[in-house]
Amino acid sequence: MAESVDVGAEVDALRAEIADLKERLKKARTPRPSFRAMHALDARLVKHVDQLGPGRDRRPPRFGLADKVRGRRIATASGVAVPQLLAQWERLSDVRFGDLPDRFVFKSVGGAASTGVYPLRRTGHETYRMVTSTDDRHFAEIISSLSELADAGKVRPPFIAEELIPGQTPDDLPDDIKFYTFYGEVGHVLVRHVDAHVPGRSVYRSKYLDVTGKDLGNVNLERETDSSIPTPERWDELVATAKRLSLATRLPFVRVDLYSTARGVYFGEFTPRPGGRQRYRQAHDVRLGEMWERAIIRLEADVAAGVPLRHALEDDAVPDPVRAGSGGLARLLPRLRSGAARSGLR
Repeated sequence: MAESVDVGAEVDALRAEIADLKERLKKARTPRPSFRAMHALDARLVKHVDQLGPGRDRRPPRFGLADKVRGRRIATASGVAVPQLLAQWERLSDVRFGDLPDRFVFKSVGGAASTGVYPLRRTGHETYRMVTSTDDRHFAEIISSLSELADAGKVRPPFIAEELIPGQTPDDLPDDIKFYTFYGEVGHVLVRHVDAHVPGRSVYRSKYLDVTGKDLGNVNLERETDSSIPTPERWDELVATAKRLSLATRLPFVRVDLYSTARGVYFGEFTPRPGGRQRYRQAHDVRLGEMWERAIIRLEADVAAGVPLRHALEDDAVPDPVRAGSGGLARLLPRLRSGAARSGLR
């Protein structure tokens, strides 16, 4: 005898399955927050800046933040120590090393990664050796090398010489401590230990940490990490400094590069658009993407509350370090913090 079939029940089951598949398809089509996607969008926007026409007033202020001199001024106005500026030249033909100390960093104010950065120590008359290297280079060779980079559009003037922050030994460079910050919050920290510095192609080891100093392991899909790299000293001071500088930039995302030294925390530079493909494990990429999105809202809430968007990024708005006193950013930062707290997204 044939079994009876409950057609109505089967139809209901099929409808439920179809509804479930539709919901899963909808979720799959809904874009997830993604740091990589936000980073790629920001990089694309750079291409449109030149179409705005000449004049600083036509350029969004964040596109000047990578300027190392401007970054130094913002850090100083925020009460953060910076390496001593020893000299500045508009043209390579004007550069002279004779009056500089025996150890210094020579670099362009605009250049990606380690391109155009020369941490030098004097070894003889007009001869210098890159820290971590054993090869001497003549002054003319260094200038020629930077000139080639300038001609290729990889660096731009002015050129500066600044104090060389010491590493663990005279032949070491300090670890680069790179905070990925989202308008006052820290997403992760990349600690980079340089084994050999070669402009544009340094040899280094890396480690990723969360805001508490916990090792995140191989969270970057394209970078092997070295768990033996120690967590930087002065950790709490480093985190507080990175958050303060992040707020001062008025950007939803910026990488804040710092150094930890025996004399305290020192500012390195701001990097609005870190190089590389920025490929992280999915959960981490989503978390950073969410932090970026929330930072946009917190920043917009602060601007709506009266915080001037352009203040910290314009040359004529950043207080002169000598005359800043208790004014400038020192007065403004409490307003930034309170506005961010009012948003409820911290």
